[in-house]
Amino acid sequence: MIFHAENICLWDVDGGFLKHNFFEDSIASIRKAKTRGDLYHLPEGYPALIKGTGEVFGELIEFSSKEILKSIDCLEDYFGPGLNNLYERVETVAELIGGEKTGCFIYIYCNEDYAIKNGILVPKGDWREHMKNRG
Repeated sequence: MIFHAENICLWDVDGGFLKHNFFEDSIASIRKAKTRGDLYHLPEGYPALIKGTGEVFGELIEFSSKEILKSIDCLEDYFGPGLNNLYERVETVAELIGGEKTGCFIYIYCNEDYAIKNGILVPKGDWREHMKNRG
């Protein structure tokens, strides 16, 4: 499988969320996708994807430039391997709707214990649906 460095999977992007609006001019394509893991809603109000066996649904975003990755790293509080990161950027495989698989980056929340103890497991691994249903 070829890894595409310009592909990023994000779980809190749509027209009403910060990341989509922040990077809108740099987005080449957005496709529905899923990957493996468990997704939590943290008390701070944002999502935490951790390693797990569930399915997590989101979007595979392809950017027009690889340079945008530095800005996303900053937004996700990722400073580099082994540093004091809020999220770790890791390579993984996403499955597009229709079954095609592709390599991408995702951001894994570093404090798994905190997410499990203090967060709310997002039903069905769908952040957007979870936020709509919060009322």
